[in-house]
Amino acid sequence: RASQTSAPLATSAGSQATMTWPANDASTGRSRSTSALSSASGLGARSRSRRWTFGRDAITRGACPTTYAGDVEPGRYLVLFYDYVADIVERRAPHRPAHLDLVSGYKQDGRVAAAGALGDPPTGAAIVFRTDSEDDVRAFVESDPYSIEGLVTEWRIVPWTVVT
Repeated sequence: RASQTSAPLATSAGSQATMTWPANDASTGRSRSTSALSSASGLGARSRSRRWTFGRDAITRGACPTTYAGDVEPGRYLVLFYDYVADIVERRAPHRPAHLDLVSGYKQDGRVAAAGALGDPPTGAAIVFRTDSEDDVRAFVESDPYSIEGLVTEWRIVPWTVVT
């Protein structure tokens, strides 16, 4: 049995959790630190003090306000998946503030539960909507600068039922 390493984590609710992973990277045999795991998994945002923060705490550490788990309670949601152009990182800059403002507005008024990029570098995004109406989600797509400016190559709406 491979040896394991674990580290305590503070959750967004302030409780403690423990993350466990193999002590050695299987491909290299080198040890993996907590920060290396967090970086590889995309689970947190690194603060200036080089500590990793998770959940809502990441917002106060400079992470994008649309990248944390948000308020996803058991229930039914619609998830909008975006596929991005290959050079999204270079092309999104002039449109990103307006895109983030749109997502943040939906989050603030309760229509979005969570949102964020998928992949590092991003290959797409997932936005979780609190609605049963696909028309509401389509209206978002039609008003999103990323979609309008051709940064989104494909999009789809998928129902999601959260049980826990």
